[in-house]
Order: sequence, then C-alpha cells, then structure tokens
Amino acid sequence: YSVAYTIYRLSGIIFSIILYPAFNQFSRLAENFAENLKLLLKYLVTIIFVSVIIILIYIFIISPLIPVVFGINYLEASQIIIPLSFAVILWAMNAITGVYLNGLGRFKNVMAATLSGMIFNITINIILIPTLGVMGAVYTTLTTEFIISLIEIYFVYVYFKNNYKR
Repeated sequence: YSVAYTIYRLSGIIFSIILYPAFNQFSRLAENFAENLKLLLKYLVTIIFVSVIIILIYIFIISPLIPVVFGINYLEASQIIIPLSFAVILWAMNAITGVYLNGLGRFKNVMAATLSGMIFNITINIILIPTLGVMGAVYTTLTTEFIISLIEIYFVYVYFKNNYKR
C-alpha cells in the first residue's frame, strides 16, 4: 500500500503547480462574482482534465511498471494503484475548492472539512483494515477524499448563496 499511496500522492505536485496562482487570483476577485466564478470554472475544467490524464497514466503506465521498477514483490502495489487512482479526481476537487475557499478568506471552512476527513479516515481505517486488509485502506482513502470534497463543495455553495444574491 505504501508504494501505491506514495505514487498516488505525487499527483498533488501537479495540482500545486496548477493552483499556485489561483489563491491570489481568487482573493483579488472576491468581490467580483462573475469574474470569480469564471475563474473557478476555468480552474475546475483544467483540474478535472489533468486528473483524468493522471488516472489514465496510473492505470495504463504506472501500474504495469511498478513490479518492473520495484520488483515482483510489489505486484500487489500495481493492483492497488488502479482503484486508488480514482481518488485523484476527488483530491483535485479538494485542492480547487480548498484554494478557492482560502482565497475568499474561509480558512475555517477548509479546516473543518479537513478535520472531518481526518476523523472519518482514522475511524473507518480502524474498522476496515482488520476486515479487508489493504483494500480497506484504499476504500477509506476514496471515501475520505469524497467526503472532504462534498463538505468543501457545500461550503462553496453556502458562500455563493449568502454572498451573491441576484
């Protein structure tokens, strides 16, 4: 699991590069709803597109390469990276919504979502790993990323609803 998870986490570098300028842009446009929303959608499309490419690379290139590079003892890691790779798009959603909320000064919302995800992750890992082994950790990762995304999307929705009435 460690090898597959480390490879999965490498995609975060790409998201950081893409979203590096976003925080300042979102902050600067916080009062301009139309421009801010347009910028959010631009980054969202970019992040989703890049996520799909990363997922395909993980499934079709990285998965077969893991046993070649690390040895046959890591064959299980090459199988784990396939379901784990689908968490990439959820992580991308966490990245964009987190940067967006932080850019709007909603730091506590991001902290609440992340803390909720951490508590969920620990709790579900304690339940699933003893019964499902490594796949329990994979399912927990997927579910945790989904929950954090859902919470942050909710906070973005509430922010729009409360601040941009037409």
